[in-house]
Amino acid sequence: MEDLTTSKLCLDVKKSLELFKRLEEAFNYKLTKKEQTFTTVIETVDKRMTQFNENKSTLRKELEDKAKSISHLEKELSLLKETNKSLELTDLKAKVDLAQKENKRLQTLLNEKQTLLEKKRTESLLKSSSSEEYKKKAEAELKAYAKYLQLEISTVEENHVKFSFRGISDTEPKKIVYFLLHVNGTDVFEVKTCQPELANLNQLISQLNRDRNLTAFIKRMRKEFVEVENN
Repeated sequence: MEDLTTSKLCLDVKKSLELFKRLEEAFNYKLTKKEQTFTTVIETVDKRMTQFNENKSTLRKELEDKAKSISHLEKELSLLKETNKSLELTDLKAKVDLAQKENKRLQTLLNEKQTLLEKKRTESLLKSSSSEEYKKKAEAELKAYAKYLQLEISTVEENHVKFSFRGISDTEPKKIVYFLLHVNGTDVFEVKTCQPELANLNQLISQLNRDRNLTAFIKRMRKEFVEVENN
């Protein structure tokens, strides 16, 4: 009787070890597949970032050329004003207006491409990592883009963060615009100060409190500042 009990116990242990081995193999297989998927996603994002940088360089070159063209046209306009050539002056004004519109169009296109790339990168990160990992990556991306966006982030006091932008105004590129963001005790975002004031600020804050996407909110605020300062 004792031998039968021992034999049954050994058999149960053997079955348990085999089951554990199968579970371990299944877990390792799933882990390997997940690592491969994550690597593929990162490679895709890196390729898109490279393409974006190439496009950005091309657009920046076009903007520089347009700026030179505008400067040249403005000099011609000044000369025509002095010599009172009214017909040529009218034609030149049209050229300047056209060049300025093209310059604005290229700048808008550059901003749209940047926004699109950030959106795709965010979607890829959401699919490939946990929410905590995404939060860390989003913070790193915000720091990386801060220099390009001429954005400065500073803590004024507890739960109060100031976001300052330069390069917003076409006529005063060194002018600083900013807003002061506050998170109250119930985790609700509020903007305490905004210079210049934005007509649709309440709608922007409501959207932030719905989607909790701070990076997108900062980009929307910058876009609104650009429109107010240049219209």
